[in-house]
Amino acid sequence: MLPSSVAVKSTAKDSLKGVWPAAITVGVLLTLTYYFGMFLSELVKAVVPFNDTAVTIVTLAVYLLVLYIPLFLGALRWFWCITAKKPYDKKEVFTYFSSPKKYFRTIGFTLSLLVRLFFCALAAFFPAIIAGVLSAPWFYSLLNFTMPMWSANLPVVANFLEVIGLILFVFLSLRFYLSGLLLVIDDDMHPGEAFYISGLISRDFLMNFIILLFSFFGWILISLFAVPLIFTLPLFIASFTVHGRFAINYYNTKVNRWQQDNYVAFKEHV
Repeated sequence: MLPSSVAVKSTAKDSLKGVWPAAITVGVLLTLTYYFGMFLSELVKAVVPFNDTAVTIVTLAVYLLVLYIPLFLGALRWFWCITAKKPYDKKEVFTYFSSPKKYFRTIGFTLSLLVRLFFCALAAFFPAIIAGVLSAPWFYSLLNFTMPMWSANLPVVANFLEVIGLILFVFLSLRFYLSGLLLVIDDDMHPGEAFYISGLISRDFLMNFIILLFSFFGWILISLFAVPLIFTLPLFIASFTVHGRFAINYYNTKVNRWQQDNYVAFKEHV
């Protein structure tokens, strides 16, 4: 059993003592970098000859992939070193821009994550998609069939299945919630291995993470005003790394105790 959310946040606060100015600086950097991406996407949308929301989405997605996510993973690594009392460099936040190998490792990780999230979404929303197709007049026109009477209720069923699919998608995707942390802890770990071990750990500790998320609900609300985000973001990332450290330690203890062949022990290499 992992420590409570209160204990996790208390440990995170203790870890940040003496480094709050640096932690806030990292929070400001992450916040401003994200908002710059939002500004850039709107600027591109205004400049291109056609005005389409897709331009904003694509521009922001590319920006997040090539710039923000490597920066965020570097920040995650920095906070891990702080909370785990590991030696670190002041430039740790930019570590994934320090070499092509490190940079493209984060790109590969992100693309692999997107592929997995796509298949999670496909599995979760597949029943809703089928119900939506069967309730669409164009489907029967395409097949030269008369639209059956029973299909009139399918839009309601499709809407219900969309809600169920969304809940299922959240739980399926949260299996990977520790994959980024595992990746930054071990420089030799393949992204696929990070996803695999994260899935194993999430079997036991996903609900603890969800409870931790809900414990930040009030902090998230005040962070909607942007300025408090530079304070709440460092605390949340630090709490996440503390939770991850406890979860990984408990996972390794279980593996060592059970000695199961299908479980892989994790060793950090920072």
